[in-house]
Order: sequence, then structure tokens, then C-alpha cells
Amino acid sequence: MNIHQRSSAEEAKEALGRCLSLELSRLKHERTPTLLLFSGGSALSVLEAIDPENLDSSLAIAPVDERYDPTESASNFAALMKTDFYTVAREAGVHLIDTRVRKGQTRDALADSFEKSLREWRKTNKEGIILALLGMGADGHTMGVFPRKEQGEFDALFNSERMIVGYRAEGASICPERITATFSFIKNFVDRAFVFLVGTEKQQAWTRAILNKDPTHILPINLIHSLREVEIFTDLRYNTDTGSGNRTP
Repeated sequence: MNIHQRSSAEEAKEALGRCLSLELSRLKHERTPTLLLFSGGSALSVLEAIDPENLDSSLAIAPVDERYDPTESASNFAALMKTDFYTVAREAGVHLIDTRVRKGQTRDALADSFEKSLREWRKTNKEGIILALLGMGADGHTMGVFPRKEQGEFDALFNSERMIVGYRAEGASICPERITATFSFIKNFVDRAFVFLVGTEKQQAWTRAILNKDPTHILPINLIHSLREVEIFTDLRYNTDTGSGNRTP
């Protein structure tokens, strides 16, 4: 786990954009099929910092979680469609996995459809690489995975054999009906994760994440300690006496 601390959110975003661009450039040069999963919220803005020269038809992009909102006002994919990055990606031939709610589609049917798309990509691109752009909320949630009181209930949802699950996130202030990648999927299939973690309101959860004393059902962001390779970009304080991993100035 590498932690890249910057003096502002904008500097952290630009640094993450450069890091992700370099990774995409390498994979494009090697002609490696790549799936990039992105989070909504502040992490979505990082996509705008990616060098468009590194986008082509070997790349597929999808949200790592979605909000079940038939109006699309809270949809992560709909938010992506409003960005300049979306227009550039389409023109470059990037495969965009649309996770908006179809007419009459239930939450669980959307989860099944999304999982089918991911499994089809994996089957077609067995040697492909999966990258994930993640964020964190002030309560320590990541992706669409919110804290839950009971570990058994948490594990049944997020540590199952499924790649995608639909559920009601009681702690969500916006659109509690959620569709999200499971921890099982992220741990078993994501080759490299990039985490965008900015905003003073997240300092307490970030400090707890560094200490890594909370179980993931209480502090879901602690998932980062179980991933293969993680690059964290933040404007928050980092105490090297209590933290772990490598810090870059």
C-alpha cells in the first residue's frame, strides 16, 4: 500500500490522474484488455484528469457501484455521461458498461444484469487487467458498501460468491437502494486499486483506516488492507508512527 500525500484536494486529484494515466498508457502499449471501475462522488472527478491519449477500444469502463434510481438523477453512470471524459471516451472507442435502470427493471434485476456484463468481460478477456478507482465517505464506506452492525449480515452480502449485489444501505443519505461490487470480487479480481481520499470531514475515518483495528463491517474502507496493490492519494494527515505502508511526499 502506497500513500501519496498532497497539500490540497486538487493536487491529489492531479497526481492520481497522472498515476492512472501512466498505468493505462502501459497497458495500452502492451495491448492488454483493461476494465476500469470507477466510484461516484469525488472520485468521479479523477477521470477528467486522465490523459485522453491513453483511451482506446482495448479499455472498458463501468461504475464500481450504482444507485438504484429510475429517474437517473442520482445514477453514477448518468453522472459520468455529463462529463467531458465520457464524450472523449466514446470517441476513442472505449466500451462503456451502462448501469442505468431500464424501464420496469427491479434493483436485483439490475444487479444481475451488471454481474452478467462483468462475467462476460472476464470470460472474453481472461488475460485482462482490472483497475478500480475508489473513494471513501466520512463514515468509512467505500463503493456502495456501508457499515452494518452485524458481521454475519455483512458477510452474506459482500463476502459471497457474487460479483455484484443489490441491497438497501440504511446509512446512505442519498438513494439507499444500492447496487455494488462485493468485497469478494474486489479482492479476487481487481489487480490494482487507486483510492482518492480528500476532505477534512474524512480525517477521523482515515485515521481509523490507517490503524486498521476496526473490522470491515464497521469500517468498510479497511478493505484496502486486503487488496493486491493499492495507491492512495490524499490531502489528509498521515501519521507514520501509527500507519503502515509507504508514504510519498
